[in-house]
Amino acid sequence: MLRKIVLLLFPLYVFGVNIYAQIKYVNILAIRVEFIEDNIETTNGNGKFNLSDTSSATIDPPPHNKLYFEDHLEALKRYFYKVSGGKVIIGYDVFPDGLNDSYQLPHQMNYYNPNTTEEELDMRLSELLRDAFRIFDEKENIDYKKYNSFIVFHAGVGSDFLLVSHPSLDPTPNDLPSVYLDFEHLKKTIGKNIPDFKGIPVGGNSFYIRNGLIFPETESKMGIELALNGIIAHQFAHQLGLPSLFNTGNGKPAIGKWGLMDVGFGNFNGLIPPKPCAWSRVFLGWEKPVEINEGENLEISSSEVDGFPTIYKIPISPDEYFLVENRENDRNKDSLKTVYSPRGVLLEVDNYDWDIPGSGILIWHIDERIIKNKIENNKINEDMKNRGVDLEEADGSEDIGENFEFVLPGFFTPENGVEEDAFYKGNNEEFTPYTFPNSNSNSGALSHIYISNISEKGSVMSFSLRKDFYVKGFPVFIGKNVRFNNPVWSRDFQVSNLKTFTLGSKGILCALDKDGKSFINSYKKEFIIKINGDTLWNDIPYFSNVGDGAPFSPILFREGDLQIAIVTDKGEIVSWNLEDNNMDGVGDISFMKNIGENINSEPVYWNGIIIGDVSGNIYCLKKNGELRWKTNVFSSPVKGFAVYKDSKMERLFSISENGDAVLLEDDGNIQWWKNLDVNNPFNPSIGDITGDNIPEIIVCDSSGNIVFLKGNGDILAEKHIPGKYEFISPPSIGDLDNDGFSEVVVCGKKYIYAFSYSGNLKDGFPVSFDRTGKKGNITTIPVLCDMDGDRFVEILISSDKGDVYAFNYKGEVLSGFPLTCGSGVSSSVVILENLENGNLQLMLKSYNGYLFLWEFPIKYESTKIPWGEYLHDSRHTSLTSVLNKTPIQPGGELMPKNRVYNYPNPVYGNTTTIRYYLNFSADVNIYIYDLAGELVKKMKGTGIPRTDNEVIWDVTDVQSGVYLAKITASGSAKKSSAIIKIAVSK
Repeated sequence: MLRKIVLLLFPLYVFGVNIYAQIKYVNILAIRVEFIEDNIETTNGNGKFNLSDTSSATIDPPPHNKLYFEDHLEALKRYFYKVSGGKVIIGYDVFPDGLNDSYQLPHQMNYYNPNTTEEELDMRLSELLRDAFRIFDEKENIDYKKYNSFIVFHAGVGSDFLLVSHPSLDPTPNDLPSVYLDFEHLKKTIGKNIPDFKGIPVGGNSFYIRNGLIFPETESKMGIELALNGIIAHQFAHQLGLPSLFNTGNGKPAIGKWGLMDVGFGNFNGLIPPKPCAWSRVFLGWEKPVEINEGENLEISSSEVDGFPTIYKIPISPDEYFLVENRENDRNKDSLKTVYSPRGVLLEVDNYDWDIPGSGILIWHIDERIIKNKIENNKINEDMKNRGVDLEEADGSEDIGENFEFVLPGFFTPENGVEEDAFYKGNNEEFTPYTFPNSNSNSGALSHIYISNISEKGSVMSFSLRKDFYVKGFPVFIGKNVRFNNPVWSRDFQVSNLKTFTLGSKGILCALDKDGKSFINSYKKEFIIKINGDTLWNDIPYFSNVGDGAPFSPILFREGDLQIAIVTDKGEIVSWNLEDNNMDGVGDISFMKNIGENINSEPVYWNGIIIGDVSGNIYCLKKNGELRWKTNVFSSPVKGFAVYKDSKMERLFSISENGDAVLLEDDGNIQWWKNLDVNNPFNPSIGDITGDNIPEIIVCDSSGNIVFLKGNGDILAEKHIPGKYEFISPPSIGDLDNDGFSEVVVCGKKYIYAFSYSGNLKDGFPVSFDRTGKKGNITTIPVLCDMDGDRFVEILISSDKGDVYAFNYKGEVLSGFPLTCGSGVSSSVVILENLENGNLQLMLKSYNGYLFLWEFPIKYESTKIPWGEYLHDSRHTSLTSVLNKTPIQPGGELMPKNRVYNYPNPVYGNTTTIRYYLNFSADVNIYIYDLAGELVKKMKGTGIPRTDNEVIWDVTDVQSGVYLAKITASGSAKKSSAIIKIAVSK
């Protein structure tokens, strides 16, 4: 087992650019220091450098003089020059000048590691760095500005390799660890009581040392020879900006011997550290991965071979992806070329991967969300189940970081990695959503990435890549931190190249063609800061800008020409033609109008652009922006609209914040008015839910109230169950189970509800979205679409974790889902058609500013999409006109006994619900008896046909015990009855 104490790492950034990515030359000032001589048994040595020349050691033999330490810095220089591809060039000076001289520290070694608490060790190591350079500064007169790296080499043995089974058995616990101390560490220790601490002052306060490295003269102890090369490279990599990739919480491996920033620094007894893993090399800007989404026989080389890519990037989402690299060790351990100094220090090898566990393709699972959140605390891989940089172990056993007891020193155990972790022919040749390990995202969503046909081991390997549902050109960046609003798309064949309009960041209106490019060939640039500090500029497909005051989704409508309109909350309505005739890079405005009131509702297109304001006014604008009519119908803000359309008329339904509801005629006159028992309701929805081809109106609010209205304003059904239902979305309407009756589907944060026209929940609902507590919360409206061609409609929702789910009417997740966009979503799902091949597509906007598009191998059929986007369509009508099949004619029993029950049972609260299904209209009575046969309660039940009916029994005044409920139904020349047992427990 390896023990490494690597103190806090805070990468340095200047104006959003990682300064280390810019460094081409690092000049090191290294000094040699000794302690006051001691004979303490809890440290190795006596506090003085070993300057003898009679040792039989073969690794880092003494004398440990100036030339010896220069050799180690030369080895460091050659290592980083090679593994960085020449992007890191190191120079160095070692002091004092005398061959065997050193500077004297004021304490014995055990002062600097008292072996008490981590906090005290942190302080004493900072003191060591300060004491060393104070003494150096007193003795020497140099130009500190020449240097940007500062190293202290001290006498004695390091504690970086634990060669016993447990730290408590270490015979020399006062030995010092090798560390990189950054400015934040110095500030919180030796700078804690110094106002405006700038670092360790030297050169007459003309220069401040803000970070430093501490290393021992050797790592060899207990008869085991170990080299300094690996630990120096590891800690120096921290100064370059790399975090630890082992589990910093418990010191266990996380990527094992496959990388420098874990136990790999100890490869071949510390002599031959491996090159940093693919992510580390990309993070430091040494290599740029080739991004791919598909391909056959893609060739990839180890870095020892020129002419082929060395790292591929396969996106799962913008913040999550796989890095694929080819690593090659020396399988026979017989072909290593080495360069040694005259003093026996290993300076260079031709293959730094000589002692990694094996050869083959390594697949790294990178999650930048984890990295971004944990890099400052150096905890990227602290959570074994959610690592920021995770090696997909091809053998599927996930051994790295596990405990394997009674094996010493630990280097050759599975916890540090094995040959079978790599992918190659003869081992594991596939990496898909259905292999182990699999290619799913960290949330469990399916990436639909298939890596296959992996070749035999070699300097050049190959593999094939397929990505199901992938659409070239997507995802498209539309701006940082976009507001929650919904894209609209055009199925207008007269403008066949137009795909989507959506609002990006800072009020930018984006217009995309089918390939994800700007519809008018106009772009705006916006940058994002990557986790390594790099500034990445992105092109946003630009159409126009409406400022930040546009919380509502755009609408698309055709009245002559196809137009798009946006409404701002400040009362401004802007409409554009879909062109840029003057070639100024901005869409041509059709009209712009300000109504002088703050707008409070989503717009709808119905014989004009309809909007509602905070004062209860409703406006209808012509396509040129002229006011067609205005009417004041409410005393509270307008909350939303839906178009009511049957075979006889077309009207506009509207609802206010306090529950007032109206049906308006084409001229704005009121046909009827009614107050509903809802408060601050969502946008209403309209569709036929009774199977008679006459639409009903549905309104719900966040408190769990839902009302079903007929077209004349009469209430069909209503439920008021605050505390039981908690809705977050307006209703969607569609026939889930293909029985000829549409259901009303509403989302809560954790549940999906489906109601029949009786106002009762369908069997199997609500569906629990997140039983495990890992999926997050639902954040969008339910979209209804047959996603697999089985004639049953699925419910599509998305979560604040960034995943898209499709549930069937049984509450089961559809095969192929969930999908992921990698961050919280900022829109509902949109169902589209590929106008070239007719395939069905799915679009979603993520909070981190990307528009996603997936394509499915089924045809787009509007009859299978009862509710395909937010507010149903791009005009926001909130009206489904999909005709259900003719309802199945009822038959059999009037009231099937197997569909009579109560819930909950036993009853621990104050109420229970008696539920029964009727095939025909009926007169229903319910009789409750105790076990003595006494009638306790008689209730009248509803008799709605072809749906479940419910009656609530209040047991507040009922004693604990078992009761018999007899439910009788008569009607349509039929009679039925059923008896159920109800247990009441108080």
